[in-house]
This record gives sequence, C-alpha cells and structure tokens, in this order.
Amino acid sequence: MNSNNDQHDLTELKSVVQQNPRLSAMDLQAKIAAPEVEIMIAMSDEVVEIPLADLDTVLENVRGWGEVMSLVRNRDAVCELKFPAETLYRTGDWLNSIDPVYNLHIRIAAARRILLLVKANHKRDGQTTSLNFANAAGHVFWRVYAQSEAAQEQFGLLMERYGK
Repeated sequence: MNSNNDQHDLTELKSVVQQNPRLSAMDLQAKIAAPEVEIMIAMSDEVVEIPLADLDTVLENVRGWGEVMSLVRNRDAVCELKFPAETLYRTGDWLNSIDPVYNLHIRIAAARRILLLVKANHKRDGQTTSLNFANAAGHVFWRVYAQSEAAQEQFGLLMERYGK
C-alpha cells in the first residue's frame, strides 16, 4: 500500500470487508470513506503493485493477452467489453482500441496506481485475476481481467516480475 497520509490501515479495512461480504468496493467506499483502491487491496488474496514508470511495459504485456474482458467505469456507469487486446495502442495520454463495432478510449495518463489483484470468486469457479488502474482519487477506472490461458500466463509473469 502507498505511504499516503490518508491511507487506511489494511487490517482495519480487511475487517470491514469481512463484516460486509456482500458489498462491492464502491459501496464500501461510500460507507467508510476510504479510497476504493485501498478497499480493493483489502478484498484481494494477492496484491502486487507495479511502478507507474512501467506503464508502457505493462500495456505492451496486456497486448499479448488475447481476448480480454475490460471493465471501464466511473462512479455512475460501467461498461464491460470483450475485445482483442492486441488492438490497444497509445497516443499520448490516451489508450485506444478502434473496431467497426466499438471505440474504446481510456485516458491512461490518469493512472496513479497499477495493481495486479487476485481474488477468490465464489460466483464462478476459482478466482479472478485482474490488472487495475486507479486515478489520483483512488478510483479504479479501468480493469482488465486475465481470463484466457494466454492472459493467465502473462498475468503470472507480471506477478513474478513485480512481486519481488
């Protein structure tokens, strides 16, 4: 976790998560006024933070994930989109993917934290593995799930590289 002055104690956050197992990170964030990204860390079984300086390296890694489930959201809307990750390209502050069916534009320059999160998932078999991008306010605005075999392999390599 970051060493910010407004950082909440991880043990305290894990306790709140355990007391409210059905609430999402956004719902908990509204309830306890902690940054959403810190709550997501508390909800996860494994967490690896990637230095922001390695953003372009991480984005290049994601391009090798094959088809991905991407979740883009703000406080009031969510968009889930499956698309081939190799279509992602960066132009300045923006990450883009253009397709005849959709246009995806993410202001990737807003990222202030990059996290690999592994979390048990009781709705599906096993666990979810995701790459998460949080802004300065601590909101996770873009998440990419590693679902395919290729994505799982690349995710594992990132975990190994940055988990040390």
